[in-house]
Amino acid sequence: LSNFILVAYSLFIYPLSFLVLYAANGLNKPIEHAINQYYYNDALNMLGKNPNLIVIGVTGSYGKTSTKNVLYTMLSKDFNVLMTPESFNTKMGLTRTIREHLKPTHQILIAEMGAKEVGDIKELCDFVKPTYGVITSIGPAHLDTFKTFENIVSTKGELFKYLRENGTAFVNVDDVNIRNLTLRKDVNVIKYSVDGTSD
Repeated sequence: LSNFILVAYSLFIYPLSFLVLYAANGLNKPIEHAINQYYYNDALNMLGKNPNLIVIGVTGSYGKTSTKNVLYTMLSKDFNVLMTPESFNTKMGLTRTIREHLKPTHQILIAEMGAKEVGDIKELCDFVKPTYGVITSIGPAHLDTFKTFENIVSTKGELFKYLRENGTAFVNVDDVNIRNLTLRKDVNVIKYSVDGTSD
């Protein structure tokens, strides 16, 4: 009898559990998407109620969290600043930050922006509409999902490409990939480097 149960489990019950799990995941996906969309729309509504909020977007293959923390320390001396906590750098991470922490009194939002696929930074720019953009570095991080290094460069460059009209791009000229990005003519450019050289 025990052998029969073992065989039945191996042939039917064990595989069936995977099918049930797969079906449950399929049913849950649209529900999860609808909930996330509700939260996202709520965050958009909150941003709309604070039209004077200045958004600084920070992205890069390395150094974005440290740069975000330094900016917060400097700016919070004179302004009421909100920054994305830890590595909340995705669409839903930004959504959660805005819904849980953004107040009408905030003057600046420092938004860390992460990316694993082409278009991720554009999506975040469409969401929070940064006026200022900082790209710390461009390297081969997440090459497995980006497929090519050129995709990484173009995706990080989306931050400068989709800044608000007359926005400002802070260009790290020590990084040749950032230095060579094509910028819109209406974007203001501030160049910086470790040794103070901006050419």
